[in-house]
Amino acid sequence: MLQSTSRKISYLQFACALLVIALHTVFSSYFVISAPWLARFHQWMRDIADAAIPTFFFLSAVLLMHSVRERSWKQIMLRKLQTLAVPYVLWTVVYLLVRFVRTSLTDGRVVIPSLAQLWTWIQTGPEFYIFWFLRTLFLLTMLYPVLMWCVRKRWPALLAAAVLMALNAITAANLPYTSVLYWLPVFLAGCYVGMDQMPRFEKVPGKRYWWIYAAAVGLLLLLGWLRRIHPFFYSFFWILSPFLLWMLADIFIRFSDPPWWIGAAFFLYCSHLLVERYAVKIYLWIFGQGQRAFVLSHLLLPILCAAMALLMAAVLRWLTPWLYHALTGLRKPTHLSRSVPPSGAA
Repeated sequence: MLQSTSRKISYLQFACALLVIALHTVFSSYFVISAPWLARFHQWMRDIADAAIPTFFFLSAVLLMHSVRERSWKQIMLRKLQTLAVPYVLWTVVYLLVRFVRTSLTDGRVVIPSLAQLWTWIQTGPEFYIFWFLRTLFLLTMLYPVLMWCVRKRWPALLAAAVLMALNAITAANLPYTSVLYWLPVFLAGCYVGMDQMPRFEKVPGKRYWWIYAAAVGLLLLLGWLRRIHPFFYSFFWILSPFLLWMLADIFIRFSDPPWWIGAAFFLYCSHLLVERYAVKIYLWIFGQGQRAFVLSHLLLPILCAAMALLMAAVLRWLTPWLYHALTGLRKPTHLSRSVPPSGAA
């Protein structure tokens, strides 16, 4: 993998982490708005932000197939236990402790939850919902031998993707959003690119005109609008949006090697809900609840929330580096790894 491509992936992963934060922090209910166009603007911004999750799956598959050239299935699973399973357990414990402290402070007494209550928190708590991605990605990785066979034969991969896209388009099929089957077409697309199409995927035209990038944004918004008309277009949105974001990420190719905080996308993804409510309060205190503040919040609020999470990451890296590395699964930034191991949610 070219060094420029590795840098591009690192920057794109960070951008996707910001988009996920935007999905979880920017809501119209926080503001007093009356202009009808603001609701449409908010939906357009959420359509763009929604492209982050399929892009995470796509990039994870690309990096997985790139790394298997030097690793066995056993080595891959051991690596995934380290980068996905261990952080999943640790972050769950962190959020349970935070929930325990908040509940005790709210009730004015120490509340020891039962095992049943802990399980309910994990299953239904909004702060735990972000971890479905880690579970689904781990399960997809376990299918590596089957995915490898499908991609090498090509027609099984195309058939599986077509069938699953059709099932996703049929409302009656009701595939859960967090399931392996729901995201398998996107993951298969990433596997195909990572296995056979990396030279084409890495190739960048010498010059791209502004209207090409504008067309990519327009197509992303069009697909976002179409999926609200009929669920059939959801599958096309999930499949095509990673390629559109990859095209837009060409601006990162000529960037210098990213600093450590750009490579902290996984930490941002897992930690941002710890500081989300405080970021919202600070933003509303500074900018108010007006329409201008609402428009700016789509950019500034995710940046503020990310800055607070990165401050927490910097403190952990300084005081307890062992804990920071455990919470991030001993990840290295993509551009610093020789074989570019899979980066999980980041």
